[in-house]
Amino acid sequence: MAGSARELAQELRRASQAPRRAGLAIHGAQQWRALPPGSHHLVTQLVLDGYPDQALDLSGCTALQELQLRGGPVRLLTLGKAMHTLAIDNCPDLDLAALDLAPCGAVLDSLALSRCRVTSIGSHGGPGTLDLRHCSRLRNLDLSGSTLAALGADPFAGCGQLSHLDASNCTSLADLGPHGFQDCSALRAVNLAGCSALRGLGSGFEGCTRLANVDLSGCAALRWVGAHAFEDCPLVALSLSGCSSIAYLGTRAFAGAALAAIDLTTCTALLGIDTGAFRGCGALVDVAFPPGLVHIGTDAFAGCHGLRSVDLRGRSALRRIRARAFAETAVHTFDFTGCAELRCIDLDAVNEAMDPHLDFAGCVALRHLHCTLGAGKVNLADSTRLVTIGEFAFSHREWHFRNGEGEGDPRFRVDPGALTLPPALPALESIRKRAFRGRGGNHDFSASTHLSSIGAFAFQDCNADCISFAGCTALERVHTGAFHSCSATVIDLSHCAALAGTGRDSFAGCAALHTLRLGGCAALTELSSLSDTALVSLDISECTLFSAFKDNSLACPALETVRLPADAPMASLPASVFGLSHGGTRRGGNLATVTFVHSPGFKRANPKWFEVEVDWGLKRATEAAPGQVRSITRMLAQQASNPAHSETVKLFKAKLVWLEGLVARAEAKGSQAACVPRRFDFDLELFSLCPQLYGRAVTVDGLQEATEDYYAPWGPGGQEARRDFLADFGGGS
Repeated sequence: MAGSARELAQELRRASQAPRRAGLAIHGAQQWRALPPGSHHLVTQLVLDGYPDQALDLSGCTALQELQLRGGPVRLLTLGKAMHTLAIDNCPDLDLAALDLAPCGAVLDSLALSRCRVTSIGSHGGPGTLDLRHCSRLRNLDLSGSTLAALGADPFAGCGQLSHLDASNCTSLADLGPHGFQDCSALRAVNLAGCSALRGLGSGFEGCTRLANVDLSGCAALRWVGAHAFEDCPLVALSLSGCSSIAYLGTRAFAGAALAAIDLTTCTALLGIDTGAFRGCGALVDVAFPPGLVHIGTDAFAGCHGLRSVDLRGRSALRRIRARAFAETAVHTFDFTGCAELRCIDLDAVNEAMDPHLDFAGCVALRHLHCTLGAGKVNLADSTRLVTIGEFAFSHREWHFRNGEGEGDPRFRVDPGALTLPPALPALESIRKRAFRGRGGNHDFSASTHLSSIGAFAFQDCNADCISFAGCTALERVHTGAFHSCSATVIDLSHCAALAGTGRDSFAGCAALHTLRLGGCAALTELSSLSDTALVSLDISECTLFSAFKDNSLACPALETVRLPADAPMASLPASVFGLSHGGTRRGGNLATVTFVHSPGFKRANPKWFEVEVDWGLKRATEAAPGQVRSITRMLAQQASNPAHSETVKLFKAKLVWLEGLVARAEAKGSQAACVPRRFDFDLELFSLCPQLYGRAVTVDGLQEATEDYYAPWGPGGQEARRDFLADFGGGS
């Protein structure tokens, strides 16, 4: 606009004639002062550079919508009710406490107070305090470069439409307060770049459900981003460049954000990413970690479905990654190369689509490893200090698809040699459940003298030839299904002096297992079933505390020799242990020899063991060659000379005579089943095939004693059968 009086008069005339169609724009103090009285109500735009007066009264400018005031000594400013845009720049003397925004609060859309003396925002009054309570339509607030030092209690209460805040380069701003932007539901962008005095961010952005952009670059004094600070804010852009003092990101600080990438490399002091800090950031695909990172908390990146890889190479200060830190992500590669201080890592439920690859090259301090959803290629060659191999640590996911679902999918194929362990793990204490499930390669833990437990199904479906725990003197328990269906041919548990037992189904499905070494397992009291194995021999002769076998536990098709211990507390060795049942049905195969290692106190400690040995020998004789029968005869003859065994020999002679008599009587009647109790069907068949073993010389006392134990459990019917028996053989009633 020309500055001449004539041109100004023309503008006034035009504005007065058509006030609704075109307002009056005033540029400069000269034109403002030249306005004739009564014409101020026509002004719609006012631009003043370096206004010289200390007071500026615009209350009569009822049509004024935009004011730009740049520089000058203005202290008092009075506004009209139509003010839509107010931009004040570099007016350090302006008294904000006296600035009343109430007249225009219902229409004010944009407020800029850059480079002004603003100390706080709130309703408490005081010098430099900006009161925004009445600005219900305010959308844009620019305080960049001002002296803003703090936000008061509920500073933006009433600013329900505030969408953009620029507080960049407010070098005095140290605190945003506990509720700085709370429930500013329309807020979309906050610029705090260059706020070099800002120390921390609390939960002040809670409820900012549209906040998409936050710029914290250059906040060199920022030490923490607090718990829930930006939780559920749909952030798409976050800049932390130059935040060199941040020490940690708090619990769920950015949970639920829509970030695609986060760069933390310039946060050189960042030590910890706390629990759930980025949980649920489903769009996150790239994370650049800080160089001094020490700790990644539980659920830190859980639910970040777009995350494909985690690169922590060279983070030499990293010590711990807690449970589920990367759960429910799509990570297929973890690179921990050079994390020399990494001690504990828990990768629960990572990648439901495929087993991630793990590279721990140079992780010499690693103690505890957990990975509850399996792993692909794993390099632990340098991790000689492992203490715990956690649940599913090296488990191969193809195990999940036995029912045919996903079978043959190349995603689930793992090279048997893909697991690289150190040659020895001397500090290892625990192998947790399913740790090596489906994993290939031989496993030698013979140097792990502190190993105390092998978890349930730890080596299930393991594709290995040999699994050795020889010399693991602290090993106390092998839990349920530990070697279930593994392909190992040799399992070595020798000299595990503290081993008390193997859990149920520990060797179930181990069809290739032909050698199980248990020498030196002095504390072994029980052994799970070996019926599915290819064992040819079993030697537990050194297991002096062994107490019991379960039914069919030695029903091994190829089993030929069993060596049992002396002075063990086992009371009996029933035929069912070897898969033998009433009627002569036998699951076992080639068993020919059951050997007891005798010692001087053997009979006194275990009065029934000799009975067991003889009983088994007779049962085996039913399918053996004549030479075997003669062998049993010689054995009985030798033991008969031993006073400690004479009563047992007498008992078996009585049993043989009785059964042969029953056979003869049954044959005379033409029905074997008619005269033989069901309990002794099996014995009848056996002894009827061995009439040549003994003569019929048996004393009446011997018969009385021998039959008492056999018939007592039958009740009244048993006593009647006993009387018949004794009558047949002259034993009386």
